[in-house]
Amino acid sequence: MVRKILPLVLFLFTVFLMYSCSKSSSTPLDQIEDLSGEYISYGDNYQASTVVVKMNDDVYKMVQEGVESDIEGILLKQDDMLYGAMQDEQGVAVAIYQIKSDQICGMWYAGEGGLLPEVISKQTVEEVKGFEIKPLTGVELHTLYEVRGEIGGNEYNSILYIEPYGENTYDLLWEDAEGIQIGIGIVHGNSLTVAFFSEDYKFWGVTHYKIDDQGNLQGEWSSYGNWMVGEEFAEGVDSLQEMDEQVEEN
Repeated sequence: MVRKILPLVLFLFTVFLMYSCSKSSSTPLDQIEDLSGEYISYGDNYQASTVVVKMNDDVYKMVQEGVESDIEGILLKQDDMLYGAMQDEQGVAVAIYQIKSDQICGMWYAGEGGLLPEVISKQTVEEVKGFEIKPLTGVELHTLYEVRGEIGGNEYNSILYIEPYGENTYDLLWEDAEGIQIGIGIVHGNSLTVAFFSEDYKFWGVTHYKIDDQGNLQGEWSSYGNWMVGEEFAEGVDSLQEMDEQVEEN
């Protein structure tokens, strides 16, 4: 009896392993908690090998090879979206991706020109198409903001200037007691995603803001090499004098 049952048990166990491996390997990307792995990135005129590594709860490191120069990136995950900043020897770019079942689809912007599509996939993609760009409607961004933030238990304050650069793209500049940071941003729906960097490029990362009906900004950010997530709120003001008056009242 044992000899008859044993082959059956082994057969069923083998089938179970095959089913488990098949199921885990084909799990849709939008249903897994950790996106770490090797991918292929496709753009309009390029293909690159991409490695994604989880560094913190919702923060990933990304490295792309096979383009003109190696690109390092940081990705901030929120629900089914990834908001990123990338840097290479030519400068910094900002990106937005949507996590779909079989690929990560999005667009990036490098501070000039237009928005460019990109697909990150584990399979060959014959045609690259970014997801629809939805302009912000009914709300205008302020040109001047008072910023309050916190990261790692430390609070900070700064001034933020925002200027439109092109269709759905913006230039940004933060100023505080420690110096100046520069940013380039994309508006998509009711959100503003920004790649920020110091003038010497030694400090850089990504910020993602939600925009409310008054044009105020609230979101999260993280920097490359630190990987902690900070929170930030930026309230639109009409002038620096108004900002000073608010500070005196508080």
